[in-house]
Amino acid sequence: MAGCDMHGDKDMDAESAKLALLKDSCFGKLFRNLVMYHRHSGIHPLFILYAASAFEIVKLLSLMEYCDSNTRKMCHFQEKASRTIMPYNFTMLPNLERCRGSGKKLPVIVTTVLSVAKEYGTRQSIRRSWASRRHSRSIKNGLVVVFFILSATNSDNELLAVQREQKLYGDIIMSDLVESYDNLVHKVHACMSFFTNYCREASFLMKADDDVAIHFDRLLDSFQVNSDSEEKLFCSILNNTEPIRVLNDKWYVSESRWPLKFYPNYCNGPFYIIGREAVKRISKQSLRFPVFTMEDIFYTGILAGSLEIGLVNWKARVLNHLEYPTIEVPLCDRYSSPQTIVYYPLSSPREMEEGFLKLKSDKCH
Repeated sequence: MAGCDMHGDKDMDAESAKLALLKDSCFGKLFRNLVMYHRHSGIHPLFILYAASAFEIVKLLSLMEYCDSNTRKMCHFQEKASRTIMPYNFTMLPNLERCRGSGKKLPVIVTTVLSVAKEYGTRQSIRRSWASRRHSRSIKNGLVVVFFILSATNSDNELLAVQREQKLYGDIIMSDLVESYDNLVHKVHACMSFFTNYCREASFLMKADDDVAIHFDRLLDSFQVNSDSEEKLFCSILNNTEPIRVLNDKWYVSESRWPLKFYPNYCNGPFYIIGREAVKRISKQSLRFPVFTMEDIFYTGILAGSLEIGLVNWKARVLNHLEYPTIEVPLCDRYSSPQTIVYYPLSSPREMEEGFLKLKSDKCH
Protein backbone atom coordinates (compact mmCIF):
# COMPACT_ATOMS: atom_id res chain seq x y z
CA MET A 1 0.00 0.00 0.00
CA ALA A 2 1.33 3.44 -0.90
CA GLY A 3 2.50 5.60 2.01
CA CYS A 4 1.32 9.06 3.00
CA ASP A 5 2.35 12.00 0.83
CA MET A 6 5.08 13.95 2.64
CA HIS A 7 5.02 16.76 0.08
CA GLY A 8 7.85 15.14 -1.86
CA ASP A 9 10.44 15.94 0.80
CA LYS A 10 12.69 12.91 0.39
CA ASP A 11 15.43 14.30 2.60
CA MET A 12 13.13 14.98 5.56
CA ASP A 13 14.78 13.83 8.78
CA ALA A 14 13.04 11.44 11.14
CA GLU A 15 11.79 14.04 13.61
CA SER A 16 10.41 16.30 10.87
CA ALA A 17 8.70 13.31 9.30
CA LYS A 18 7.02 12.53 12.60
CA LEU A 19 5.79 16.08 12.95
CA ALA A 20 4.58 16.07 9.36
CA LEU A 21 2.51 12.98 10.12
CA LEU A 22 0.65 15.00 12.72
CA LYS A 23 -0.06 17.77 10.26
CA ASP A 24 -1.00 15.73 7.21
CA SER A 25 -3.88 13.31 7.74
CA CYS A 26 -3.45 10.20 5.60
CA PHE A 27 -6.94 8.76 5.90
CA GLY A 28 -8.31 10.20 2.66
CA LYS A 29 -5.48 8.60 0.73
CA LEU A 30 -5.82 5.46 2.82
CA PHE A 31 -9.35 4.77 1.59
CA ARG A 32 -8.43 5.45 -2.04
CA ASN A 33 -5.58 2.96 -1.73
CA LEU A 34 -7.96 0.52 -0.03
CA VAL A 35 -10.21 0.33 -3.10
CA MET A 36 -7.25 -0.09 -5.47
CA TYR A 37 -5.66 -2.81 -3.32
CA HIS A 38 -8.94 -4.75 -3.09
CA ARG A 39 -9.34 -4.72 -6.88
CA HIS A 40 -5.87 -6.14 -7.44
CA SER A 41 -5.63 -8.61 -4.54
CA GLY A 42 -9.15 -9.90 -4.07
CA ILE A 43 -8.72 -9.69 -0.28
CA HIS A 44 -11.86 -8.61 1.59
CA PRO A 45 -11.84 -4.81 2.03
CA LEU A 46 -12.75 -5.00 5.74
CA PHE A 47 -9.60 -7.02 6.43
CA ILE A 48 -7.53 -4.45 4.55
CA LEU A 49 -9.26 -1.66 6.50
CA TYR A 50 -8.53 -3.26 9.88
CA ALA A 51 -4.90 -3.87 8.98
CA ALA A 52 -4.40 -0.35 7.62
CA SER A 53 -6.15 1.24 10.61
CA ALA A 54 -3.95 -0.72 13.00
CA PHE A 55 -0.90 0.52 11.10
CA GLU A 56 -2.08 4.14 11.39
CA ILE A 57 -2.79 3.75 15.13
CA VAL A 58 0.70 2.33 15.75
CA LYS A 59 2.21 5.31 13.90
CA LEU A 60 0.10 7.76 15.89
CA LEU A 61 0.97 6.14 19.23
CA SER A 62 4.64 6.27 18.31
CA LEU A 63 4.23 9.92 17.43
CA MET A 64 2.44 10.73 20.69
CA GLU A 65 5.28 9.09 22.61
CA TYR A 66 7.71 11.28 20.66
CA CYS A 67 5.69 14.38 21.54
CA ASP A 68 5.60 13.56 25.23
CA SER A 69 9.26 12.66 25.61
CA ASN A 70 10.99 15.01 23.18
CA THR A 71 8.92 18.17 23.05
CA ARG A 72 6.99 18.06 26.32
CA LYS A 73 3.61 17.73 24.62
CA MET A 74 4.26 20.60 22.23
CA CYS A 75 3.44 18.75 19.02
CA HIS A 76 0.42 20.29 17.37
CA PHE A 77 -1.80 20.02 14.31
CA GLN A 78 -1.91 22.72 11.66
CA GLU A 79 -4.65 23.71 9.20
CA LYS A 80 -4.01 25.92 6.20
CA ALA A 81 -0.56 26.92 7.39
CA SER A 82 2.90 26.84 5.86
CA ARG A 83 4.76 23.64 6.63
CA THR A 84 7.96 25.47 7.42
CA ILE A 85 9.40 28.97 7.39
CA MET A 86 8.73 30.65 4.05
CA PRO A 87 11.83 31.42 1.95
CA TYR A 88 12.62 35.13 1.63
CA ASN A 89 15.38 37.52 0.60
CA PHE A 90 16.53 40.83 2.01
CA THR A 91 15.94 43.60 -0.51
CA MET A 92 17.32 46.41 1.65
CA LEU A 93 19.97 46.37 4.38
CA PRO A 94 20.89 49.11 6.86
CA ASN A 95 24.30 50.58 7.58
CA LEU A 96 26.03 47.43 8.83
CA GLU A 97 28.90 49.40 10.37
CA ARG A 98 26.57 50.00 13.29
CA CYS A 99 26.68 46.26 14.04
CA ARG A 100 30.45 46.46 14.32
CA GLY A 101 30.28 49.00 17.13
CA SER A 102 32.27 52.13 17.79
CA GLY A 103 35.92 51.89 18.75
CA LYS A 104 36.50 48.86 20.94
CA LYS A 105 32.86 48.56 21.99
CA LEU A 106 30.59 46.06 20.25
CA PRO A 107 26.81 46.40 20.51
CA VAL A 108 25.28 44.52 23.40
CA ILE A 109 21.73 44.63 22.05
CA VAL A 110 20.52 44.76 18.45
CA THR A 111 16.90 45.91 18.40
CA THR A 112 14.64 45.11 15.46
CA VAL A 113 11.40 47.08 15.50
CA LEU A 114 8.59 45.56 13.43
CA SER A 115 7.22 48.27 11.16
CA VAL A 116 5.37 48.67 7.86
CA ALA A 117 6.34 50.89 4.94
CA LYS A 118 3.55 53.45 5.39
CA GLU A 119 4.30 54.09 9.10
CA TYR A 120 6.99 56.73 8.56
CA GLY A 121 5.52 58.92 11.32
CA THR A 122 5.81 56.15 13.90
CA ARG A 123 9.42 55.45 12.95
CA GLN A 124 10.23 59.15 13.26
CA SER A 125 8.69 59.33 16.72
CA ILE A 126 10.85 56.38 17.80
CA ARG A 127 13.97 57.99 16.31
CA ARG A 128 13.18 61.18 18.21
CA SER A 129 12.50 59.44 21.52
CA TRP A 130 13.84 56.14 22.82
CA ALA A 131 16.12 55.41 19.83
CA SER A 132 17.72 58.87 19.99
CA ARG A 133 21.36 59.48 20.89
CA ARG A 134 20.16 62.59 22.71
CA HIS A 135 17.93 60.61 25.06
CA SER A 136 20.00 57.46 25.56
CA ARG A 137 23.68 57.10 26.42
CA SER A 138 23.41 53.41 25.43
CA ILE A 139 22.47 54.48 21.90
CA LYS A 140 25.11 57.22 21.90
CA ASN A 141 27.86 54.82 23.01
CA GLY A 142 26.87 52.16 20.48
CA LEU A 143 25.89 49.59 23.12
CA VAL A 144 22.42 49.43 21.57
CA VAL A 145 21.54 49.75 17.89
CA VAL A 146 18.00 50.07 16.58
CA PHE A 147 16.80 48.94 13.16
CA PHE A 148 13.32 48.85 11.62
CA ILE A 149 12.30 45.73 9.74
CA LEU A 150 9.74 46.03 6.93
CA SER A 151 8.20 43.60 4.47
CA ALA A 152 7.52 44.36 0.82
CA THR A 153 5.08 47.05 -0.29
CA ASN A 154 2.95 47.05 -3.45
CA SER A 155 3.04 50.84 -3.61
CA ASP A 156 5.77 52.41 -5.75
CA ASN A 157 5.34 55.68 -3.86
CA GLU A 158 5.80 53.96 -0.50
CA LEU A 159 8.89 52.14 -1.78
CA LEU A 160 10.43 55.40 -3.04
CA ALA A 161 9.69 57.04 0.31
CA VAL A 162 11.36 54.15 2.18
CA GLN A 163 14.41 54.38 -0.11
CA ARG A 164 14.72 58.11 0.67
CA GLU A 165 14.33 57.34 4.36
CA GLN A 166 17.07 54.73 4.14
CA LYS A 167 19.46 57.26 2.59
CA LEU A 168 18.84 59.62 5.50
CA TYR A 169 19.00 57.16 8.40
CA GLY A 170 20.47 53.85 7.20
CA ASP A 171 18.39 51.92 9.74
CA ILE A 172 15.93 49.93 7.59
CA ILE A 173 15.85 46.21 6.87
CA MET A 174 13.42 45.14 4.15
CA SER A 175 12.55 41.66 2.89
CA ASP A 176 10.48 40.46 -0.06
CA LEU A 177 7.88 38.85 2.22
CA VAL A 178 4.31 40.02 1.71
CA GLU A 179 3.20 42.28 4.57
CA SER A 180 0.39 40.44 6.40
CA TYR A 181 -0.55 39.18 9.85
CA ASP A 182 -0.09 35.56 8.79
CA ASN A 183 3.43 36.37 7.59
CA LEU A 184 4.43 37.98 10.88
CA VAL A 185 5.98 34.70 12.03
CA HIS A 186 8.22 34.75 8.92
CA LYS A 187 9.07 38.42 9.48
CA VAL A 188 10.33 37.64 12.99
CA HIS A 189 12.41 34.82 11.53
CA ALA A 190 13.92 37.46 9.23
CA CYS A 191 14.90 39.42 12.37
CA MET A 192 16.79 36.38 13.64
CA SER A 193 18.35 35.72 10.25
CA PHE A 194 19.55 39.31 9.98
CA PHE A 195 21.02 39.13 13.49
CA THR A 196 22.90 35.86 12.96
CA ASN A 197 24.21 36.87 9.53
CA TYR A 198 25.13 40.51 10.05
CA CYS A 199 25.28 41.27 13.80
CA ARG A 200 26.56 37.99 15.18
CA GLU A 201 29.03 39.68 17.56
CA ALA A 202 26.24 41.33 19.55
CA SER A 203 25.10 39.52 22.69
CA PHE A 204 21.34 39.91 22.35
CA LEU A 205 18.57 40.38 19.82
CA MET A 206 15.58 42.44 20.93
CA LYS A 207 12.28 42.11 19.09
CA ALA A 208 9.95 45.06 19.63
CA ASP A 209 6.64 46.15 18.17
CA ASP A 210 6.34 49.75 17.00
CA ASP A 211 3.94 50.68 19.82
CA VAL A 212 6.41 50.28 22.70
CA ALA A 213 8.75 52.74 24.41
CA ILE A 214 11.98 51.34 25.86
CA HIS A 215 14.42 52.77 28.41
CA PHE A 216 17.73 51.23 27.29
CA ASP A 217 19.93 52.90 29.91
CA ARG A 218 17.80 51.56 32.74
CA LEU A 219 17.76 48.12 31.13
CA LEU A 220 21.53 47.87 30.70
CA ASP A 221 22.29 49.31 34.14
CA SER A 222 20.71 46.22 35.69
CA PHE A 223 21.39 43.62 33.00
CA GLN A 224 24.03 40.94 33.59
CA VAL A 225 25.66 40.06 30.28
CA ASN A 226 27.44 36.70 30.32
CA SER A 227 27.50 33.35 28.55
CA ASP A 228 24.62 32.10 30.69
CA SER A 229 22.34 35.03 29.84
CA GLU A 230 23.15 34.61 26.14
CA GLU A 231 21.33 31.27 26.27
CA LYS A 232 18.07 32.68 27.69
CA LEU A 233 14.99 34.74 26.86
CA PHE A 234 13.97 37.84 28.84
CA CYS A 235 10.39 39.02 28.69
CA SER A 236 6.99 39.32 30.31
CA ILE A 237 5.98 35.66 30.59
CA LEU A 238 2.42 34.51 29.98
CA ASN A 239 1.41 31.36 31.87
CA ASN A 240 -1.51 28.96 31.42
CA THR A 241 -2.90 30.79 28.39
CA GLU A 242 -5.77 28.94 26.74
CA PRO A 243 -6.24 28.95 22.95
CA ILE A 244 -9.16 31.08 21.76
CA ARG A 245 -11.83 28.84 20.22
CA VAL A 246 -14.21 31.62 19.06
CA LEU A 247 -14.44 31.31 15.27
CA ASN A 248 -14.48 35.00 14.34
CA ASP A 249 -11.74 36.03 16.75
CA LYS A 250 -8.46 37.29 15.27
CA TRP A 251 -6.54 34.79 17.41
CA TYR A 252 -8.88 31.84 16.85
CA VAL A 253 -7.08 28.50 16.94
CA SER A 254 -8.86 25.25 16.11
CA GLU A 255 -8.33 22.10 18.15
CA SER A 256 -6.68 20.51 15.13
CA ARG A 257 -4.02 23.24 15.16
CA TRP A 258 -3.48 23.11 18.92
CA PRO A 259 -5.26 20.24 20.73
CA LEU A 260 -3.97 20.94 24.24
CA LYS A 261 -5.83 22.98 26.87
CA PHE A 262 -2.98 25.47 27.37
CA TYR A 263 -0.15 26.93 25.35
CA PRO A 264 3.34 26.45 26.77
CA ASN A 265 4.66 29.39 28.79
CA TYR A 266 5.73 32.07 26.32
CA CYS A 267 6.84 35.70 26.03
CA ASN A 268 4.29 38.46 25.54
CA GLY A 269 4.81 39.55 21.94
CA PRO A 270 5.35 43.34 22.04
CA PHE A 271 8.83 43.02 23.57
CA TYR A 272 11.34 40.28 24.26
CA ILE A 273 15.12 39.79 24.31
CA ILE A 274 16.79 36.63 23.02
CA GLY A 275 20.37 35.72 23.89
CA ARG A 276 22.77 35.14 21.01
CA GLU A 277 23.06 31.38 21.52
CA ALA A 278 19.30 31.06 21.99
CA VAL A 279 18.72 32.90 18.69
CA LYS A 280 20.89 30.38 16.84
CA ARG A 281 19.14 27.40 18.38
CA ILE A 282 15.59 28.73 17.94
CA SER A 283 16.27 29.77 14.34
CA LYS A 284 17.58 26.31 13.50
CA GLN A 285 14.74 24.58 15.33
CA SER A 286 12.14 26.62 13.43
CA LEU A 287 13.04 24.74 10.24
CA ARG A 288 12.06 21.43 11.84
CA PHE A 289 8.57 22.37 13.06
CA PRO A 290 5.36 23.25 11.22
CA VAL A 291 4.80 27.00 11.47
CA PHE A 292 2.36 28.29 14.08
CA THR A 293 0.92 31.67 13.05
CA MET A 294 1.33 33.46 16.40
CA GLU A 295 5.04 34.27 16.42
CA ASP A 296 5.44 34.82 20.16
CA ILE A 297 3.92 31.42 20.97
CA PHE A 298 5.86 29.72 18.17
CA TYR A 299 9.36 31.06 18.89
CA THR A 300 9.34 31.72 22.64
CA GLY A 301 6.90 28.99 23.66
CA ILE A 302 6.86 26.00 21.33
CA LEU A 303 10.43 26.18 20.02
CA ALA A 304 12.11 27.55 23.15
CA GLY A 305 10.24 24.94 25.21
CA SER A 306 11.28 22.10 22.92
CA LEU A 307 14.90 23.20 23.38
CA GLU A 308 14.48 23.77 27.14
CA ILE A 309 15.65 27.38 26.78
CA GLY A 310 15.05 29.30 30.00
CA LEU A 311 12.61 32.22 30.16
CA VAL A 312 13.45 35.00 32.63
CA ASN A 313 10.33 36.82 33.78
CA TRP A 314 10.51 40.62 33.52
CA LYS A 315 6.75 41.06 33.85
CA ALA A 316 7.07 43.62 36.65
CA ARG A 317 9.35 45.75 34.46
CA VAL A 318 7.09 45.79 31.38
CA LEU A 319 4.09 48.08 31.95
CA ASN A 320 0.92 47.81 29.90
CA HIS A 321 -0.72 51.13 30.71
CA LEU A 322 -4.12 49.89 29.48
CA GLU A 323 -4.13 47.08 32.03
CA TYR A 324 -2.73 49.27 34.82
CA PRO A 325 -4.08 52.77 34.14
CA THR A 326 -4.08 53.83 37.79
CA ILE A 327 -0.46 52.95 38.55
CA GLU A 328 1.52 56.15 39.04
CA VAL A 329 4.30 54.86 41.30
CA PRO A 330 7.06 53.17 39.27
CA LEU A 331 8.68 49.88 40.18
CA CYS A 332 11.74 50.67 42.33
CA ASP A 333 14.71 48.67 43.54
CA ARG A 334 16.19 48.75 47.04
CA TYR A 335 18.34 51.72 46.06
CA SER A 336 15.22 53.71 45.10
CA SER A 337 16.01 53.55 41.40
CA PRO A 338 13.11 53.09 38.94
CA GLN A 339 13.11 49.69 37.21
CA THR A 340 10.35 49.90 34.59
CA ILE A 341 11.97 49.49 31.17
CA VAL A 342 9.04 49.14 28.74
CA TYR A 343 5.82 51.12 28.40
CA TYR A 344 3.10 50.14 25.91
CA PRO A 345 0.84 50.23 23.88
CA LEU A 346 1.37 53.68 22.36
CA SER A 347 -0.90 53.99 19.36
CA SER A 348 0.26 57.24 17.73
CA PRO A 349 3.51 59.17 17.20
CA ARG A 350 2.41 61.70 19.82
CA GLU A 351 1.60 58.96 22.36
CA MET A 352 4.99 57.39 21.63
CA GLU A 353 6.94 60.52 22.54
CA GLU A 354 4.75 61.30 25.56
CA GLY A 355 4.97 57.69 26.74
CA PHE A 356 8.75 57.70 26.55
CA LEU A 357 8.95 61.00 28.47
CA LYS A 358 6.72 59.50 31.17
CA LEU A 359 8.95 56.41 31.33
CA LYS A 360 12.09 58.55 31.47
CA SER A 361 10.72 60.84 34.18
CA ASP A 362 9.87 58.00 36.61
CA LYS A 363 11.14 58.82 40.09
CA CYS A 364 11.17 56.77 43.27
CA HIS A 365 10.36 58.44 46.60
